[in-house]
Amino acid sequence: MSAIDAPVAEVERCLGPVDILIDNTGGPPPTPAFGQDRDLWSKHFQAMVLPVIAITDRVLPGMRD
Repeated sequence: MSAIDAPVAEVERCLGPVDILIDNTGGPPPTPAFGQDRDLWSKHFQAMVLPVIAITDRVLPGMRD
């Protein structure tokens, strides 16, 4: 079970199946793109992009139905 299963299941319990998903995330603190540490980029990528993919994967089968 992933970290998103319980919150998505609660949304579905309260509101029904997800029909439309709009993915929107915040971003890292404003910094110049040049010269940033690779670990910082990786940290923010993992925090912003990977959860969006996981949530989409979780609700997409129901949206297709």
